Amino acid sequence: MPDKFKNKYRIESARLQNWDYRSKAKYFVTICTKTRECFFGKIRNGEMLLNDVGKIVESEWVKTFELRPDMNLCVSTIL
Repeated sequence: MPDKFKNKYRIESARLQNWDYRSKAKYFVTICTKTRECFFGKIRNGEMLLNDVGKIVESEWVKTFELRPDMNLCVSTIL
């Protein structure tokens, strides 16, 4: 694959080098957009107000739990 993009898109891995990511553990998922643009909606008074694109992303994210029951996924909310 490095030859395909001539290393143009290669970045250092953010993964912990000695961690087995197949192990049962809690993981925090963050979605960042290019230049951190508010692409999925706006935050107003501490609440996320999804735009149409954000609603599609939320809908697809919720399907993840139904489509992958073998992965023991759950939703956790940070208050």
